[in-house]
Amino acid sequence: MKRPHRPPKLHHPELRGFLAPQRSLRARLLNYGVIVAAIVVASILVLVGLGVLRFPGSGGGSSEPVTVLFVHWTILQGMLNNSTQGWFGPSQINYTGPEGYPTNVSTGERFVVPLVIASFGMPGHWVYSVSAQLPFQVVGASPGLPIFVNTTDDAAFLFTVQAPFTPGLSAGLNMTLNGILPLS
Repeated sequence: MKRPHRPPKLHHPELRGFLAPQRSLRARLLNYGVIVAAIVVASILVLVGLGVLRFPGSGGGSSEPVTVLFVHWTILQGMLNNSTQGWFGPSQINYTGPEGYPTNVSTGERFVVPLVIASFGMPGHWVYSVSAQLPFQVVGASPGLPIFVNTTDDAAFLFTVQAPFTPGLSAGLNMTLNGILPLS
């Protein structure tokens, strides 16, 4: 009596993975799927932690925005000789309705406040710093400060301000530009 034909046993380790049974392939695909899902979940958690991604009802994306009623600038500066004019023009500047205020921003959102000043008097003057009255905070300036503004030149700034994390707050944004002394 003849024996039925059986496939030879595999003694070469490199061939075992190639000719592995279908069940092993399914197990490997399942393992890869679990790894990919874990990476996706970890990425989402990192994005939420950084505030880039927000879920409905989470603290940063409240349905009640912060209302910025106006922007009031105070320019700390010297005065030109025999004049009532400051080095950078007026010492008080207000942004109201015609400049787009009031405006709404999300709690904790960063937004940009522009300012253009001119430098009068020789030889030019420094702008050392800018600040915002709480609960707002200046988090960036372009161009960076301090910066020298030449006589008869205009200087255009974009200041990045972070809104407070208080849903429903309505407040004016009071900002100060320091052109007198560097703060230590």
